[in-house]
Amino acid sequence: MLPSNFGLPPYHFRCRTELVPAWIDSEQIDGVLMNNTSPLNKDEVVKHIDKTGVERVLKNNNTHIAKKHKESSVENIVKALNSINTTAPNKDNRYINTFSDNGYFMVFNGNEIVTCYKPNENKKEAFDYFKRRSVYDKKEVIKWKIVNLI
Repeated sequence: MLPSNFGLPPYHFRCRTELVPAWIDSEQIDGVLMNNTSPLNKDEVVKHIDKTGVERVLKNNNTHIAKKHKESSVENIVKALNSINTTAPNKDNRYINTFSDNGYFMVFNGNEIVTCYKPNENKKEAFDYFKRRSVYDKKEVIKWKIVNLI
């Protein structure tokens, strides 16, 4: 049963909008609650719908994070996905860089997580790192903070 104020297509003349149902499940792995559209596959470590509404996936074969960034546990990655505040294309325009409220810098290739780490304990310096690595003129701010205005 849909609420009475829920609008259904068509919205305008020649409207091609379709309404597609999506089922969102919650799954707790190692004490971390992940929201996703299906359970983790064998080759996935993280599958979580981030703050922007995109389901992000970290694959088992991505050993970069586990080897190089020990602070990026599954719990910290999910927290970072839940607190994304700014996104921008990276300098070579192949990936998307993001910065989160907890100071994590993440790189996405489509919906796949390429890397996630804290470049600096100081949030302002970490955000400056994000700005240097991104095409900052094309940023999209998800959640405004004073640091985004500087």
